[in-house]
Amino acid sequence: MEEGKRNKIIVFLMLLIGLLLIVPSTFFLEKIREYRDFFAGINPSVLKQTGDNTIPDDFHKNPSFKPRLSFVEFTLKAPKAKEVYLIGNFNNWTPQAIKMLEKGSGEWSVFLPLPKGPCQYLFVVDGKKMLDPKNPKSEKLNGEIVSVKTIR
Repeated sequence: MEEGKRNKIIVFLMLLIGLLLIVPSTFFLEKIREYRDFFAGINPSVLKQTGDNTIPDDFHKNPSFKPRLSFVEFTLKAPKAKEVYLIGNFNNWTPQAIKMLEKGSGEWSVFLPLPKGPCQYLFVVDGKKMLDPKNPKSEKLNGEIVSVKTIR
């Protein structure tokens, strides 16, 4: 095989290998960025501690073991919103502590680990508090009507 043809094949193979390494790396870096951005909106220091929620070492031996926290998704359709926050009894109603992320097409979302039981909350859309339009359950709290969800 002539020298020039062999060099072209080697360069082509090196470019192909480089491309095969770069594409997955770019994909994984984007997923890591999304993960980081998701948690960047949450300040865990404002979440109330609910006791010892560690998983015991022998939990696999106890089929009745159930963790005390459940992951709950809060969603809101607000296509014109610039920023959306979630406030509630789980973070002492601290404004701007839990920023929701826009998933696209005006849908805002956040996942939180919450203790089982009643959960009172409101959305703050561009600085204005609002009830959860998808949740008809509400109650009065200190003169203000708030949405209520039971975490199971």
